[in-house]
Amino acid sequence: MEDGYYHKVKNVIILSTDCFSEVDCKKLVKAISTLGVVRTVNKHSKKNKTFRIRISRKSMPLLIDLIKPHMHFCFYYKLGKYQ
Repeated sequence: MEDGYYHKVKNVIILSTDCFSEVDCKKLVKAISTLGVVRTVNKHSKKNKTFRIRISRKSMPLLIDLIKPHMHFCFYYKLGKYQ
């Protein structure tokens, strides 16, 4: 649960998938989309060719309903205003 954060300005969750290949990120995005969560793969660093997955603002309530029951309370801060 450690590799991600809530972006306060954009009101989205970013999954820090920097060590994943673009192909792996796209596979993960495909799996996440089957749950109805809107997401995108964004290039994080052109130099290192790293990618991160961004969960859209409108999918936040759905995502929280899906993952919060499985989270330890000490990580709720990663949910931002949705905690």
